Amino acid sequence: MPSDAREELLRYLDHNAFDPVVDADPDDFRPEEREMLEDVRRAADSTKRRYHEAFRSAEELRDGYRRDVRADAHRAIRGELRQLGLPTLPDVRKGFEKLADRLGVGT
Repeated sequence: MPSDAREELLRYLDHNAFDPVVDADPDDFRPEEREMLEDVRRAADSTKRRYHEAFRSAEELRDGYRRDVRADAHRAIRGELRQLGLPTLPDVRKGFEKLADRLGVGT
């Protein structure tokens, strides 16, 4: 699988899942939400870096994404993201899977 498929999948996740969280402006949130926002921003930044550094192929990226969507360990962060009105990895699953299929990284 060409590395450009990996790059396209990363761009999709960055644009739709990670960057909206990492780049969220604290001034857009109530003061009592800002500590939670900082927690989810750190988690999103860490996850984004892991995706960029650890997953060396489009297939590894797809499999890692699917594991993360199902992982119980991410439920607390997902709950906080939803409470703040920010996207979660499961929120972008349909688009991610459709893109992976189009790029030939499905199954």
